[in-house]
Amino acid sequence: MIVDFKELSPVESYHWLTQSVIPRPVAWILTDNGEEAGEENRFNLAPFSWFNVVSPSPAVVMVSIAPKKDGSDKDTLANLKARKHATLHITSKDMALAMVDSSVDLPFGKSELTRAAAPELISIDGFELPMLSGSKVSFDCTLLDTHQIPGSKVTVAFLKLEKLFADDSVMMTDEKGRDKIDGLAVQPVTRLGGNEVSYLTEIESIPRPEK
Repeated sequence: MIVDFKELSPVESYHWLTQSVIPRPVAWILTDNGEEAGEENRFNLAPFSWFNVVSPSPAVVMVSIAPKKDGSDKDTLANLKARKHATLHITSKDMALAMVDSSVDLPFGKSELTRAAAPELISIDGFELPMLSGSKVSFDCTLLDTHQIPGSKVTVAFLKLEKLFADDSVMMTDEKGRDKIDGLAVQPVTRLGGNEVSYLTEIESIPRPEK
């Protein structure tokens, strides 16, 4: 089967991309709604599966953010533009249902953290914003830049990673004596197409050729 993207509508293109570029890591992003939102609704929480690393030094990731149905910025992007800071979580299997629940469409300033499925927040030394309790891997981030994709409504946000939190329960030592995050212990959630998700269940090491 051959699919020609030039002949597809945006909806059809989205369908084929989410079916074929798999699995995709999920960035579960907490941003600040601002003091005017009140204490209960202070923080926004939303998942994004168009996400990956783009630079090791400085450490930078990209998150692709489509607009709301009315064309305005999603709350995450609006908050990043206004206040720059975010906590980015790598979602583990035990938090998958809460992650999906936070994708609900709420009015600006209404926090997903008020929903029954939402985890509690905790403070982490050196992080500008709180972190979700139970998170195994999280990053303290600042907005580095945004880029509007030509001919698209999508905005790519580039986030500079300031600090990494890795829970002791997922830490191990590799064969060279270096600290290492155990991917199987993290059990990261990844996105497939539609409502499908997958989990890391097997790791194999395949050495690169020397020549």
